[in-house]
Amino acid sequence: MNSRPYTKLFTRDNGLLVFELWYESEVNHLEKWLGWAPKSYLLHAVEGVTEVYYDPADLEELNRRIAAKLKDTDFLPNLISWYKEALVPLQRAWKERKPLGSTKALVELFDKGALAWSGLAITYLIPNLPEGEASRDQTSAALAARTETENFFDDTDQVFLMTLRALFPSLGTRSRYILADELRRDAIPEEDVLAKREKHFIFYRGTLYTDMTLEMFAHDHDIRLEEETISQSGEIKGQIAMGGTAIGKVRVILKKQDIPQVEEGEILVTTMTTPDYLPAMKRAAAFVTDEGGITSHAAIIAREFKKPCIVGTKIATKFLKTGDTIEVDADKGIVRILER
Repeated sequence: MNSRPYTKLFTRDNGLLVFELWYESEVNHLEKWLGWAPKSYLLHAVEGVTEVYYDPADLEELNRRIAAKLKDTDFLPNLISWYKEALVPLQRAWKERKPLGSTKALVELFDKGALAWSGLAITYLIPNLPEGEASRDQTSAALAARTETENFFDDTDQVFLMTLRALFPSLGTRSRYILADELRRDAIPEEDVLAKREKHFIFYRGTLYTDMTLEMFAHDHDIRLEEETISQSGEIKGQIAMGGTAIGKVRVILKKQDIPQVEEGEILVTTMTTPDYLPAMKRAAAFVTDEGGITSHAAIIAREFKKPCIVGTKIATKFLKTGDTIEVDADKGIVRILER
């Protein structure tokens, strides 16, 4: 049997519950809209930083299904109308920015978030479809819906984390590793179990593993992990989001709690940016990201601030180290190490 290739799609520093929301949405709700849903969602987390992997064939099929649905001109308007309605309870919680009052309320918001997430998933992907698969109007409508809720993941995560800390104060930040089913059954794990999850976990098809490495897991599940090759040439390439050049020292940020470390004139290197990064982006001389395209948050802010920006490098956070002196040549889409 040939092993299935899995490629890394995202890296995030959010709590486990919001990642589980993503999974629940795919297995329980996305099929309603597309007649199919991916089954390859894989999480690998180490010390609070989580990598999201997928089978590329699933991602291709997801895009194909969306493109096919867009041939029905009523599909997207109906989806967006439904999505806006589904978002109401979430937006209320985002705006209030305070802990929910009970475990029951937290589970209810989790379920509503999983329902709404399918709308986000589809509208997020439409602007990135191959040319001709979506009309200009469809792309604009999807992009508008995506922009309005660009912080869905982080805002929902913040409500979850505030609530978990309030409900289970003795667990401290380790409450971020509680699963939805454990909340439903009122079966909160002991702190030593959560400590193991904090150190390392793998989540696959609804099951959490803490007793094996990613390599062992991949072997046992007939998965082939496809990692990007680290350049030996001293430079990497990405997509130009905003032209210009900048030279400065690197500051690699993998967790939002480290954003204040970015100093004036440094080059911000991260997986992707969100509105939380704005203070650091004002101080930074340029931005380099692993993920994203010309409509990503980093690209939009770079054009607003008129700062050089290269996105979609895939490996910047592994290739570059904090303290490296680099040149960001965003006119050519190249990042060069000048001194290490």
